[in-house]
Amino acid sequence: VRVICSTAKSVREAYKLRNRLPLASMQIAGVSDGKIGQLLDIIQDEINVKQISCVEDLSVLANQFLYVKTPLVGKRLGAHMKDILSASKANQWQLQEDGTLSIAGQTLFPEEFELHLEMKEGVTGMALPDNTAVIQLDTTVYPALEQEGIARDFVRMVQQARKTAGLDVSDRIVLQYLTDSPMVNEAIHTHESYILDQVLAQNLCRVDTLDAPEEELGDGRVRIAVKALM
Repeated sequence: VRVICSTAKSVREAYKLRNRLPLASMQIAGVSDGKIGQLLDIIQDEINVKQISCVEDLSVLANQFLYVKTPLVGKRLGAHMKDILSASKANQWQLQEDGTLSIAGQTLFPEEFELHLEMKEGVTGMALPDNTAVIQLDTTVYPALEQEGIARDFVRMVQQARKTAGLDVSDRIVLQYLTDSPMVNEAIHTHESYILDQVLAQNLCRVDTLDAPEEELGDGRVRIAVKALM
């Protein structure tokens, strides 16, 4: 699960998708529900995705390629190397249950080959470092998810403003904000209940002027002021 999360975060970084931006879905190929089913909620929270599914068939998302360790195999099966390499290039081989590999009428031991995974064209994902599974993320930034991500970023800013103001974690507050972005304002309005609950604010008020530091948020800027509720 740690490796899956680390790989998924690498995909997020590659596509410049910040952690607080929710993604619609994630698929894991090469791992069964029975193996990690009870831990899917952990992955879902860690990667910040709405849905996760698992399939055992790697070919759903990736192509598997065989790399023959020529020096090792050549010492043992030199007379058959031409046939082995031809079969390898044609992807004509079969992995056995005991970990060995059958190819061109010969058997290769685990230390004599490696299996590499390559994502299929159009699949936004990455193979795990040991090439046992692959993950795919829906990297489309849907408007509703973008709004939710902005709301989460706004909560982080408010929590920092609380800390800067020296407020206790249990203090309820009055919250004011100013933004030049209609999209940011809409996101804050849509997720007002979530924001109020997260930052312990009695109300959330947009104002026209505000003497507070300016920060970037979404496609615009925002100023935030918090005051302890008396």
